[in-house]
Amino acid sequence: MASGTQTYGKLLNYEEYIDHQLRLTRSRIKMTDVITAGVTLVAAALGVLFFEVVLDHLFGLPLVVRQLILLAGLGAGGWYAVSRLVLPLARSVNALYAAKTIEETDPSFKNSLINYLELRRHRGEVSKSFLAAIEARAVGDLTKVEIDTVVNQRHLIQAVYALAALVVLFCLYAVSTPKSILDSARRALLADVVRPTNTRLVNIKPGDDREKSKVVSGEAVEFSAEVQGARPSRVVLHYSIDGGKFFATTDLKRGRKDYEPWKVEMPNVRQSMVYYLTGGDAESRKYRLEVLPAPMVVSVAQDLEFPAYTKPAGPVHVDGGNVDALEGTLVTIRARTNQAARSGSLRDGKTKEILGPPMTVSESNPYELIGQFRVKESGTYFIDFLTTSGRRNPEPAIYDIHAQKDLVPEVKFVRPEPSIRRPANAAVALQMVASDDFGLKEATLTVRRDGKDLRPPVNYLEKKPQDRKFRHVEVLDLAALKAEPGTTIQYELAVRDNKEPQSNRASARGEIIITEPVSEKERQQFQQEAQQAEKQPPPDDPERASEPRDDEPPMP
Repeated sequence: MASGTQTYGKLLNYEEYIDHQLRLTRSRIKMTDVITAGVTLVAAALGVLFFEVVLDHLFGLPLVVRQLILLAGLGAGGWYAVSRLVLPLARSVNALYAAKTIEETDPSFKNSLINYLELRRHRGEVSKSFLAAIEARAVGDLTKVEIDTVVNQRHLIQAVYALAALVVLFCLYAVSTPKSILDSARRALLADVVRPTNTRLVNIKPGDDREKSKVVSGEAVEFSAEVQGARPSRVVLHYSIDGGKFFATTDLKRGRKDYEPWKVEMPNVRQSMVYYLTGGDAESRKYRLEVLPAPMVVSVAQDLEFPAYTKPAGPVHVDGGNVDALEGTLVTIRARTNQAARSGSLRDGKTKEILGPPMTVSESNPYELIGQFRVKESGTYFIDFLTTSGRRNPEPAIYDIHAQKDLVPEVKFVRPEPSIRRPANAAVALQMVASDDFGLKEATLTVRRDGKDLRPPVNYLEKKPQDRKFRHVEVLDLAALKAEPGTTIQYELAVRDNKEPQSNRASARGEIIITEPVSEKERQQFQQEAQQAEKQPPPDDPERASEPRDDEPPMP
């Protein structure tokens, strides 16, 4: 059985058969009209695009013209789509129109189907036998028709041929022209693309790269572009730091190979700029390079914790980065940055080595770095840090470190003179003073002759507070020391301060040349002078001794 007489699962009576065939015809008419309209719309759009691409290649259509074409095309296309696509889909095809379409395929119909539909509308006014006869004739005529072929598809075929011709024409033009079809198509849709040229500048950098288009002040920026199509003699960078009022130029260097990009590096970029590239007949669109403030330390404060032996009252707060502190002082640096910091370190200004542990970011303030180092010697340091975006401070400030020395103790004998002559039976008063900037922990007097102790050394500060000053008078009874005429007695006061971990040492020396004993009267006179000196200790001597100090190792 022909497809036009299919029963679709059940046996149909004449009237149902006629309605079924009409539904199929109406559906095919609607589908054919909609597809034809769709293909026509696509072909028209492709034709307009091809026409615009050709004009753009020839003349470089300005933005206004492209806008007008796009608006006109969208308006016309929208109207056509509504009237020929949307509305036909929403409406139904008239049954009489479907019947007429079927009858036009076969002259033998002689309006049997249309007559049946008209008479059926007035079923009560026509005899049943007459209506049945007309119905039977219409069914007989329908069985002779292939419903799939009754709809005329000539317009659809013509639209498809037109679309295919435009596609072929587009392809042939794309092969023959050196200019970019895609760029002109994007320009037709108002994309920010430069007009196609024989020379094409592609992969421009920094270009649209968001990350590379933002640099830190002072960094070097590399501009590059790949050249396609006709090879130009030069590629030029045009850049403006005043918003585009004035453009300076610099040439890019050609790559060693034709496929390698042209490049130029601009050092020490300090200001944001607008730039574009030209080469041959090509001109890129304008790009923007944003220069961000360089990561930097904006303020520094320090807390100084002096060594415990200096008996500090507590940490000392100092504003500024220059450190002036005693050797061994623990310095806590608090640096504030202009950008959120991720990490940091304190580095030696000369060797670049890290001083102390890495700096930490304050938990309460991401713009604050905290680090520590111990003062060992004078020099310089700087603060090196990374921002949360991974940028490093390019030109860190250099700060001074002045390491104050823990001074060697001052020690001297006020009396007698460094070298004196005394009788073997006389008494000699040794008036001694010593001082230190923080404290003395030892002051030991030794008396020797020919390298041998004449008496046990005496530490006057043993088990005593570590004061900054020391004064004492010691009377030497030469007779008790069994001094012999012609010999020399050496004496030395050695002092040590309380510096940690290793103390400073200083000493003062003197000698007594022993002469022949004197009479009792003269001996008593020497004794009285010594006792008087013992009762009147030497005054405090805060000033540093003017005489050269003897810091030589103690006598053997």
